[in-house]
Amino acid sequence: MFDATSLDRRRFLAAVGSALPATGVAASRGDQKRADSDDSRTDDDHSESADPESESDNRNPPDWRMKGFDRTNASHHPDLTGPTDRARKRWRRDEKVDGLVAADGLLYANTERDVVAFDAETGEEVWRTTVCDNATSQNLVWPPAVADGRVFASTFAETLYALDAETGETRWEYGLEDDWGGRILAADADAVYATDDADRVFAVDAETGRERWEYYHHVTLPSTPVVADGSLYLGYADRSKLRAVEVGTGDPRWQNSGPDDQWVEAMTVADGTVYAGWGLPGEERGYLTAIDDETGEEKWRFQTDQMVDTEPAFADGTLYVHTGGWLRAVDAETGELEWRFDTEGAVDKDFYHSNEPPAVADGTVYVGGYDAVVYALDAETGDQRWSYAFGQESPLFVAPVVHRETLYVGSEGLLALGEDGDDSVTAAFEADQYSADEDNTFQMGEPVELEALTSRGPIAEYEWDITPEEGIDARGQRVEYTFPERDDEFVTLRVRGDDGQVDAVEQELNIVPWED
Repeated sequence: MFDATSLDRRRFLAAVGSALPATGVAASRGDQKRADSDDSRTDDDHSESADPESESDNRNPPDWRMKGFDRTNASHHPDLTGPTDRARKRWRRDEKVDGLVAADGLLYANTERDVVAFDAETGEEVWRTTVCDNATSQNLVWPPAVADGRVFASTFAETLYALDAETGETRWEYGLEDDWGGRILAADADAVYATDDADRVFAVDAETGRERWEYYHHVTLPSTPVVADGSLYLGYADRSKLRAVEVGTGDPRWQNSGPDDQWVEAMTVADGTVYAGWGLPGEERGYLTAIDDETGEEKWRFQTDQMVDTEPAFADGTLYVHTGGWLRAVDAETGELEWRFDTEGAVDKDFYHSNEPPAVADGTVYVGGYDAVVYALDAETGDQRWSYAFGQESPLFVAPVVHRETLYVGSEGLLALGEDGDDSVTAAFEADQYSADEDNTFQMGEPVELEALTSRGPIAEYEWDITPEEGIDARGQRVEYTFPERDDEFVTLRVRGDDGQVDAVEQELNIVPWED
């Protein structure tokens, strides 16, 4: 039996009765423009499903205004286009960012302390607003959302902000009930939906910052809730449940019990179905399930070798699931695997997994791997169309964004990729050994790892010259070699671009006998 006692029903209904109709949570596409300016509606006006195109401030071409593109987490729109045949750098900034969205020709990023707006075409900084005084683990900024000339940003502690999208000036601040949380779920011209670690989901007025309603779930949620199609979807951990609550009335809609004792880790809502990722940290299995949004009944179940902790992208009847070092294409109707693609190269998949969902545009799937490479794949077949080495040692931990025929990728830097223009490749590598205690000094008889993660550009081939003999000794972004004798060894890496360009770099390694 669904436990509805966690909802302060009187407060919820009192707020929703006058405020929620203006939020457009479930407004139909055709009536959205009227709904945003008409306060005489009733709850019956919101019986249709909301989708990305229903937002009054999504223009043609559509904008990527929140993580996951829209409130459903589909990470796709049929009118989006990005680089398909090849990737060429339009611009790059060497500044770490933790999240990206785009609207009206501007790219909005969050860092540890700031929300920053960049010109999407040139990469020039337009404005920067500091919302965290101290760059500590308590003050990280969550990815922003953009709607109706406002950028909504939240800190991991204390405050939700509305900033002017053109100037970065603060329009209002909303103090969170708890010192942790503040993750934005969705935003439109009338309301911002968020959650915090006081075990609640809440909505505030987009113009004034005044609270409209709140819902207490009283249990830690491992996944981010979803507000879409007139419902609030909540994935629980200790109860292994996924619940749907009717936003307009506060009534429970349905409850679904997941596989075994797994947690709900991620959700995407599309075509009348809730696609939920399940798993437990450290377990070598996970599940993707399809749940009928009318009945709450499970349609199918797909098992993976690690927990599904990223929101699946949805496009043209296919789900694109990035987890466990693989991007998998799964038929949304049957749950059958269509294809899979390795996004982690030579990394041991028992220890690593990628954490960010892909983006889908015009038949191409864009995904960043643990190997710090951006991949573009044919959405139907999974064949690689191109790859671009980002050039960093850590994984690509920011979901890609498509905006005005350009792909934006963020992580230790910020990169804009298009199809036009010239580009170059740059060779760079690091040598490492578990037992090494000095730079470029390694033990003979023990494997040395050679990693070209910091190489950059549209690289098609990695070629290693390790031994004195002529010829290529190894290929790949990561290789291992055991030097059998004490000596000074010279290792050369050559990278070849997809247009034939070549760059090379050489390092001297000091190989010494093993010492106890």
